[in-house]
Amino acid sequence: MDLNEILFLTPKNDPVIGKPFWNKGFVLESIYKNDHYSERKFKILSLLNKEHILFAFNKELIKKHNKIILSECAQISTVARYIYIYNRQVDIKAYFWNILKGKYVEEVEKLQKMGVETYTFDIGDCQKYNMKYKPQPYPYLEDVYLGVPDIKYSCYFCAADKGRLSNLLKIKEVLEKQNIPFYFKVLKEKHKKYYAINGIEFLDELIDYNRVLKETNSADCIVELLTKGQKGYTLRTMEALFLNKKLITDNLNIRFAEFYHPNNIFILDKNYEDIKEFLSLPKQPIPEHIKEKYSCKTWIKSFFEVK
Repeated sequence: MDLNEILFLTPKNDPVIGKPFWNKGFVLESIYKNDHYSERKFKILSLLNKEHILFAFNKELIKKHNKIILSECAQISTVARYIYIYNRQVDIKAYFWNILKGKYVEEVEKLQKMGVETYTFDIGDCQKYNMKYKPQPYPYLEDVYLGVPDIKYSCYFCAADKGRLSNLLKIKEVLEKQNIPFYFKVLKEKHKKYYAINGIEFLDELIDYNRVLKETNSADCIVELLTKGQKGYTLRTMEALFLNKKLITDNLNIRFAEFYHPNNIFILDKNYEDIKEFLSLPKQPIPEHIKEKYSCKTWIKSFFEVK
């Protein structure tokens, strides 16, 4: 299969699910103009059946492609409906990067009724909503060289709070007790009051992902804490795999991953005091053919390959 047969519709200027996919051999286009969705404009235009005015893609582009991957977005079922109007032969695969909440549950149901195959990175959502499982790809290091790691701390955490802070404080307490250096950053939630905590840097806004990668590369181990209900492999998991870092995680399902090795991945389960011993274990290399499964091109092709 030629990659240029595939059209990937995603917010192409997004630093995580857009820009890393540029110039990989397939066609890339945004869903909404300027990667911006306006609910007010959408409601007005829907009354006139003119929602397509907001789309970045056009009928001519859709007609040229019978294989389309549609990235999670607002009003995704309406986007899919227009794609079918433009090209009745098209095979649409919809991918969801986040666990389903609110309106997105209904959107997935609408897509499935239309015959669109829906995919998610989260095993739990597969079971709840009859979706197909596909781990996230990790294209971010394919065009970036971070250089030889300059290790400055043993453990690194950088993520939004989203209920993670209490568990992070438990890990912090153990690391301090065992004299293990760490660097923890937490993006604050709006309308939630925070107090200064020694050893944790609170952020008011997101920081550039390239900066996150550089800071991650300066650690021996990445700390990953899932949000409530999450079961899939996150970006932190992929960073550990591709940056050759150890991982401390509360994802119990990771023990079934083909890249799992107890020397490399520590699963939190009332065993916090064992972290120091885990960090002292020699890291085991993961074969390149396993990592290749999470590359950008392999991921894109996998949606349409016959198994």
